[in-house]
Amino acid sequence: MKPDSIPAEPIEQGDVFSSPEHIDELVCSVADLPPGPERQVARERVTGQLMPLARRIAGKFRITGGEDLEDLFQVACLGLVKAIDRYDPHRGHAFLSYAVPTITGELKRHLRDRSGLVRLPRQVQEARQRVWRAREELQQRTQGDAPTPAEISEACGLPEEAVQEAMRSEGARVGAVQPGRHP
Repeated sequence: MKPDSIPAEPIEQGDVFSSPEHIDELVCSVADLPPGPERQVARERVTGQLMPLARRIAGKFRITGGEDLEDLFQVACLGLVKAIDRYDPHRGHAFLSYAVPTITGELKRHLRDRSGLVRLPRQVQEARQRVWRAREELQQRTQGDAPTPAEISEACGLPEEAVQEAMRSEGARVGAVQPGRHP
């Protein structure tokens, strides 16, 4: 497909998610062109048509990092361009299955690099969850009395040192950057 045959009108947001085959055709038309001005024009058209996808994904991150939606949209557009440039239609995967994680990853990287969040190791995150559940359960049993780390340790099956580490980590500003969730 030549760039002139790519429709110039933007794809409406509803069409983006209802027609993945059409999106694949558009992106394949760019991937099949050799580098040069013709490919650049085609890439710009496809990027413009898929911007509602980038805007929708950026909107899911709006409350996560306190960033302005327009800034997140710019980062999502960068991820979209990277996805269009790096997509290989010969691998047999739909473009959206490649683009959405690429755009999301770009947004997560942006938020991680610009935020003061500390990324806790998975083991500590899991221990925090277990400690929190055990503490809640013990407080209900004792009608509000705060359980000791030893009691929590026994209830959740973690060593007391792990319980204390998990409890210390609760005061830090921590979190994994996830769409639509507060850290």
